[in-house]
Amino acid sequence: MSIPTQKYRALAEKLYASTSDESLRWQIDPFSDELCTSLGRYKVIITDGEDAEGSPYVRIAIKNASGEEVDWFTDNSIGSATPSLEGVSSYWVLLRDLKTMAYRNAKGADKALDEILGQLDSDHAPF
Repeated sequence: MSIPTQKYRALAEKLYASTSDESLRWQIDPFSDELCTSLGRYKVIITDGEDAEGSPYVRIAIKNASGEEVDWFTDNSIGSATPSLEGVSSYWVLLRDLKTMAYRNAKGADKALDEILGQLDSDHAPF
């Protein structure tokens, strides 16, 4: 396995773990509508699409402070190995779920649900 592949796998798993535990904050770029987060001098971007055969993919790109893309990978480029994270069966699943979690994080979906549920619990307390 090549060094970039090892680094791509490590980055994918760390982004997943940090998004899952909510220590990483995602935003939706107002100009490109992409999911992104800033880490140091770099921006990590998640997009998805379909390849020439119609198979879905998730793409992670890294941009520098000038907005230039310096590297990227997809679930296909990091191979068929199983991630080291418990309960995650493939890098396709990991990146797909990462994108979903990042989107929910950027939109504040879980915070909204928690607030609404809390309000309903307090308004409809049993007598």
